[in-house]
Amino acid sequence: MTACPRCQKVLQIADWPFCPHGPMRSFAVRPDSIPGGQLIENLDRHPTRYYSRTEIKDAMRAKGVEYRIKHVGLPGSDKSPHTVRHV
Repeated sequence: MTACPRCQKVLQIADWPFCPHGPMRSFAVRPDSIPGGQLIENLDRHPTRYYSRTEIKDAMRAKGVEYRIKHVGLPGSDKSPHTVRHV
């Protein structure tokens, strides 16, 4: 059995997300549009401004490149609090 993290009501099968307070809204959706655009200087010969994440992905796919994230772990470890995954 699982308890609702918000009200602690014990939930049965098929109860979630129908708790009395309604479903939790803990998900986040990143919008595709980029207001004002994003200037990328190293994808082409000249700096180019892109106005959506889809447009950036399409341009990268056309050039055959992908995001590169250099992971550098802390001394004595392979973990780093500064490395994040971008997709």
